[in-house]
Amino acid sequence: MEEIGVGYFVVPKKGNYQLKLDGEIDSGEVEVLIKNSQSNSTVYENAKDHIEDEQLVHLDEGSYKIEVRAKDMKEKHVSLSYTIKIANK
Repeated sequence: MEEIGVGYFVVPKKGNYQLKLDGEIDSGEVEVLIKNSQSNSTVYENAKDHIEDEQLVHLDEGSYKIEVRAKDMKEKHVSLSYTIKIANK
């Protein structure tokens, strides 16, 4: 499993947030995790060769880490694209 990208964001107020995710990889799976930075608990996880997901997620006030990984790759070099949007509902 290869870590591709890491991002951070802060939630100013506890509530429901709209998550929109689009990602794909040409070999293996793209895995996206969102974790609470303080507790390291996973609040969102998805892994597929092509992810299209839109849903409400409940987030507490605090900081969060987004991890994007490539896993189960059958090729040495792969193409990966992803977009992640988290917004107030």
